[in-house]
Amino acid sequence: MHGESIHDSGLWCFEFKSHIDLKVAKSFLLSVTEGPKKGLTWIVDELLDPENMRKFSGTDQAGCADAADFAGITCDAFAHFTAVDSNLDFVVVDIQGIVLADA
Repeated sequence: MHGESIHDSGLWCFEFKSHIDLKVAKSFLLSVTEGPKKGLTWIVDELLDPENMRKFSGTDQAGCADAADFAGITCDAFAHFTAVDSNLDFVVVDIQGIVLADA
């Protein structure tokens, strides 16, 4: 795997150099600082056009992509990787995006 780590706004991401063109939206972290939900954190990014937006996973559901759906299985693999790499401390959920070309 070829790529480079990028640190932006307190988030680490990996820019892949492969046969797909993957772009990550500008985002920020939103954390609860008081009350019973203190410590919960969300990654917030720009609102996607609902006409073209595709949902790859839900908040409570992941890993359901058809094997022929390269973009879907890539998102499933990324969610799995983040969970395993963080020793199950973090999980990426509700993955959404716009597929610009057949992927």
